[in-house]
Amino acid sequence: MLTRGHKGPLMELFQKPNAARPRDAMSDLRPATTALNGGLVPNPVTGAIQPDISMSVNNLFTPGTAGFSADGVDLADLPFLYARWTNPSTRALEARLAALERAEDALTTTTGLAVIAATFLGLLKAGDHLIVSEVCYAGAFKLATRILPDLGIEVTPVNLSDLDATRAALRPNTRLIHAESPCNPILRLTDLAALSALAH
Repeated sequence: MLTRGHKGPLMELFQKPNAARPRDAMSDLRPATTALNGGLVPNPVTGAIQPDISMSVNNLFTPGTAGFSADGVDLADLPFLYARWTNPSTRALEARLAALERAEDALTTTTGLAVIAATFLGLLKAGDHLIVSEVCYAGAFKLATRILPDLGIEVTPVNLSDLDATRAALRPNTRLIHAESPCNPILRLTDLAALSALAH
């Protein structure tokens, strides 16, 4: 790991940019303009407007400001340090997505299944119940039906295009409904607005 105590324009490149605040700064812009400008942080050294692609795994940091692991550390408070934790390229994408969605912030992952796993494992615990589409991406279905039950999470596969069947599957401990629309691979559609109303 490289260390350096220097502060100045060079170090600004490695500081995590502030999350986009689209509701304040960009709420009056049209979507096409937001797509171009949302979360934009020009390079403070070169003035480049197009976000740089960072291929570095490790970044400079001030000695004493970072530990060997992420245990007990709020990574949001650290400058860019290690690419598996934070990365300038993915951070620029997150800021742009947050601006487009008019959200406070966004989180990207390297695969779709990674974000599905993060959602399942972040929102569900032993004793909870998950309803999952009985036709969806195979990796998501296997995670739900083969792994989650071992963690004490109940899982019920349902045809989510059938709202009556979905309503019948709801339990007092249902915490999450996982839907795809169109679903993979048969492209069956689910009425997400109706499903959301039912879930709430």
